[in-house]
Formats: sequence, C-alpha cells, structure tokens
Amino acid sequence: MPADFVEALSVQFVLANLQQTDAIATMTRDIAHHYRRQGLVSVLPFNFPKLMRPLGITWNRDRTMSPSTTLLIECLEEAAASGAPA
Repeated sequence: MPADFVEALSVQFVLANLQQTDAIATMTRDIAHHYRRQGLVSVLPFNFPKLMRPLGITWNRDRTMSPSTTLLIECLEEAAASGAPA
C-alpha cells in the first residue's frame, strides 16, 4: 500500500478527489462507467479478480426480528451456501 492513501465510502468524495488530484481509485464497474459516460473520469483497463469477503449481520437480541429481516437473513444464508455473490 502507498503511504498516502484515502479510504472513503462516499462515491461523491471519491469523484471529487479524482477530479482535484492525480489520484486513482477503485469502484464498481457500473459506477465507473456511469461517471465515464458523463465525462467526469477515465477508466483504466484493469480487471481485478472478484473479492469475496466474509459477510456478517448484527442485530439486537433483545428485539424480535421482523419477518422481512428474517427473510433477508435466510436469503443471504442461501446465497452464501450456493456461492453466489451477495
């Protein structure tokens, strides 16, 4: 890793940083191409492998989960078991 790097969750911050500096950034293909079509960024021809990271859910044990939350957890567990991207 370079000594001077920035981690950000805000796509708007990343876009502003790219426009005001000589930085490069990684972002999803769809987002990068969206901003490329608007003429705001250039897309470098890199193809990174898919990164599979652990996925976790945190909830309050003292509160009853809603049916939609229970269904979401079941869907995520099913996707994880099948190897599908979450």
